[in-house]
Amino acid sequence: MRIEHVEEIGSTNAELLLRPFAVEAGEPVLLVARHQSAGRGRRGRQWASRAGSSLTCSLALERVLRPGQTPLSGLSLAAGVTVAEVLARLGVPVRLKWPNDLMRNAAKLGGILVEARRAAAIERAVIGVGLNLASDPLVAADAAQPIATLFEQPPDETVRLGLAEALGRSLAAAFERFDAQGLAAFADRWRALDMLDGRAVTVIEADGRCWHGEAGGIDADGRLLVYVDGRQHAVVAGEVSVRALSLP
Repeated sequence: MRIEHVEEIGSTNAELLLRPFAVEAGEPVLLVARHQSAGRGRRGRQWASRAGSSLTCSLALERVLRPGQTPLSGLSLAAGVTVAEVLARLGVPVRLKWPNDLMRNAAKLGGILVEARRAAAIERAVIGVGLNLASDPLVAADAAQPIATLFEQPPDETVRLGLAEALGRSLAAAFERFDAQGLAAFADRWRALDMLDGRAVTVIEADGRCWHGEAGGIDADGRLLVYVDGRQHAVVAGEVSVRALSLP
């Protein structure tokens, strides 16, 4: 894995997505930025980040396309499990809020954004990770929900870069397993971290319509299952957002 560090960039995801393709799939590249001026979250939302108070990094991974290959639709869930387990090893337990939020004590600690691009027989997946490292009034003011932090005070560069590298190496290994085995290799671990399972939720669709039900885990494709009067509905990532009515 090649690791690159930059002081400031628009978006680490955008930078890695737009880089030229080689003839063959290249080695994983981890790009770490101290500050992102145009970071993106799910469905085009801005991800606020500030030097010292946030960790923003993206990992680009490439694979050669082949018939019957695992689609990337569930990769964000596998990435969520992986990041949560890295943080758990550091003594920070987190839960997962479908599809890509990392939660600590019912507040958002971070998020994951997976994007992909193809060129000829090569597919590139870029996994972006944003974590709130320490409290920052400006970041909190921009947030649409309560936020949690990993540390009480901003960590030094050694700690920040060490965390980024640990995440990158774990995500690279997870990508290889996902490519070989699909979401099934991560599904049970995801369910163990699922903070919405069994809870009342409101589903808000892209056109603004909303409906209520009870979350019931995920299906084999990573879609959120919501039950309304005993009937099962599968919610597709990217088309809806889910907000819990009551959180632990």
